[in-house]
Parts: sequence; C-alpha cells; structure tokens
Amino acid sequence: MEYLTNLLLWTERCAFLLTQICVAVTAAFVLFHSPKLRRAIARSEDSLLSSFPVIVLFSIPAIISTHAGEVLDLRQAVIVERPIILGQEHFNIDIREVFVIVAGLSCGTWVGFGVGFTAGLHRLFLGSSVAEPVFLASIGLGILAGLTRRYWPKVAWNPWRAAAVGVAAALIQRLIIFWQADLFGHAWDLIRYLLVSKVATNALGCGLFVKIMRTVDNDRLELTARRAEIRALQAQVDPHFLMNTLNAIKALVLSDPDRARSYVVKLGQFFLSTRRFAQLNAIPLRQEREHLFQYLDFQQLRFNRAVVLTENIEPAALEAYFPPRTLQTLVENSLQHGFDRTSQTLELSLNARIVDQNLQVELVDNGCGIPKARLSRLGHNPVPSGHEGGGFSLYQLRQSLVLAFGRAARLDILSREGLGTRVRLSLPFRTKAW
Repeated sequence: MEYLTNLLLWTERCAFLLTQICVAVTAAFVLFHSPKLRRAIARSEDSLLSSFPVIVLFSIPAIISTHAGEVLDLRQAVIVERPIILGQEHFNIDIREVFVIVAGLSCGTWVGFGVGFTAGLHRLFLGSSVAEPVFLASIGLGILAGLTRRYWPKVAWNPWRAAAVGVAAALIQRLIIFWQADLFGHAWDLIRYLLVSKVATNALGCGLFVKIMRTVDNDRLELTARRAEIRALQAQVDPHFLMNTLNAIKALVLSDPDRARSYVVKLGQFFLSTRRFAQLNAIPLRQEREHLFQYLDFQQLRFNRAVVLTENIEPAALEAYFPPRTLQTLVENSLQHGFDRTSQTLELSLNARIVDQNLQVELVDNGCGIPKARLSRLGHNPVPSGHEGGGFSLYQLRQSLVLAFGRAARLDILSREGLGTRVRLSLPFRTKAW
C-alpha cells in the first residue's frame, strides 16, 4: 500500500513539474528573441557588475517557481496548503534549480553564481529542515553550470548534454540534502521517490531551454546572413541600366551639353541614394517615391518620354515602411515584361492605401502583358533576362518581403497578353524600420 501511495505521489508530482516546465519554456522562447536580452547575455561574462541585469532576469522566475511549487508534508506524505514559513516537516517541490542551471550554462559563472545565491537565499528564508542544504546546493549548481560553459562549451550548447547536466544536478542536490539535512522517519523514502520526478523534469527543462537558445541563435545568424545577402544585392549597380543611361547621356553631350551635365549630377545622386538605402532594412514610401521619380527620369530620357506615371496615394500610406527599391522593382518589371518600346507609350498607374492595418500597393500598366510560361516563374524563381530589371529583381523582392513579414506579405502578379499587367503588394502597415 505504501508503495502505491508513493507511486501515485511520484506520478502527480511529475505532471505538476512538467506543467511548470512547459510554462517556463514558453516564456523563455519569447524572451530569448529579444535583442536586448541577447546583448545582455553576451556581456554577462565580463564581470559581476555587467552580469547583474541577467542575474535579476533569471532570479525572478526562479523565485516565482519556488512560490508556485507545492509543499509536501514529509510526516504525512501529503500535499498541504503553503504556509508563510515552511516548517521542519515541509519539503518544497519546484523547478528552481532548472533556472539556476540554465543561467550558468547560457551566461557563465558569474550569472550562475548570482542566480544560485539569490534563489537559494530566498529558499533559505522560507525555512524547513532542508533549507540550508538547498541554499548550498543552489550556489554549487550555478557555479558548476557556469564552469561547464567555460571549459566544456560543447556540453553547454548541446540539448542532450545539457539534459545530462540537469540529471547530474538533481543527483548532486539530493546528495547534499541527504548529507546535511536532519531527516526523520520515512522522509528519506519520500525524497528518493521525488528524486525520479526531479531527474526527469530537470533533464527535460535544461534540454529544452538549451534547444530554444540554440534555435533562436541559429535563426538570428541565418537572419543576419540573409539580410547581408539582400543588402549586397540591393547595393549592386545594374550594369544594363548604367550602360543604357550613360549612352543616353552621351547622346546629349553634343546636342544639349547643359542637360547632359545635369543628368550626370542626377546619376551620381541616384546611386548615392541607392547605396544609402542598401544599408537599411526599410524606408518610408515617401522616400521610395522620390527615388522612383529619379529612376523614371532616366527611363524617360532613354525612351524619349515614352513612360507616363499617374498616382493615387493616400497621405497615411506615404509614412509606411517597406524594403528599399520596391517601387523601382515593380516598374522595372513593367518595363522589362510589358513594354513594346517601338510602338506605344507605357502608362503606369501607382495606387497605395491603408486597409485593415495593411499597406496595399498596386502598379498597373497598359503594356503587352506577360506570357503564361514566364508569368508562373516571376517572383518565385530567378528568371534570366537580357535587359535590366525583371525576373531576378522580383525574386529578390519576394525574398525581402518573406524575411521581413513572413506569410503576412503577399506579392501577386496578374497579367494577360495584350491587356497589360497588374502587380499587387500587401504587407503589414509599419511606421518605423525593423
């Protein structure tokens, strides 16, 4: 009968501790995405002073988990209502040491010691026969976890090995309790049964925490690499556009030298702004619109004013942010895929408005349309082109939108041969860069 009672106690405590672990891991997943937290963690190994903010951050949930834990009466083998001060017969069941271990593994010795000392001191003030051993164990576990990070970093960043550290920590803490605490009667048996649940939850908690940190770190590195790639692509000067523009300016040198000089200045300003925008994740539509006017000025020079743009833009939409050169890319698509340069004037209609907290941009042209075979690939794959702009730029634009907004952004291209093309862009309305 006693065996069944202990087994039931163990099962219930496992379920309780696993619930706490799930809540803690969910909170960690959100917190570790904070750039400020990552910067604080990066500085935390320098000194105790620089690690203070991170110590506070880990100590708060460690203390909360102590109060959120259950109190076991070692004499009666039952869970009792939490008193303000624990009696000698009380044993607190919580996941406090998981936060101590994770603090040391992720942030180093100073943070491990600080969180272990703070959480252990708080537990000491609560009382009970195991308060002093738990205090000593908390400090020791924090230091050991920090030393593990320093001397065996592969252990600290491997979820399975971190889980093994959690198991070892549970065993070490129980050894200290058995060695130091003044236990009585069958309290030894109860704590031994609880050891199994602590081993399981420590292993799961430490492993999941490290897995989350690795995932967030890998996502951040991938994000940085993708941003660098996109910025490098944005900074590239399209050789076709540059060559064609220089040829158009060259033709003006003899017939209208003053105008040729003005276009040389404009070209320099255009590429300066292009390079400046390439360093940014987003710019307001107002600036993007001005950049588009510069681009169209060169295209009208080249095509002898065969490009006409009309606008219908809401004032609020002018303050919306989105990736640089977006409008230029859409116009390039119209020039490349929908413009019969020998027989028509290309009329472009640019519309922008805010609908349900989304910025909706639409560019319509009266061009010759895009063949179905090419249309199905545009934006989804790089499409080789013999002229400037077009397929590769649209693919790059779609990647920028996915990077910034995920599935919240849409880029749709509707076209029929002989009837023109309509490009619709929808993305979350933002009034600052990301």
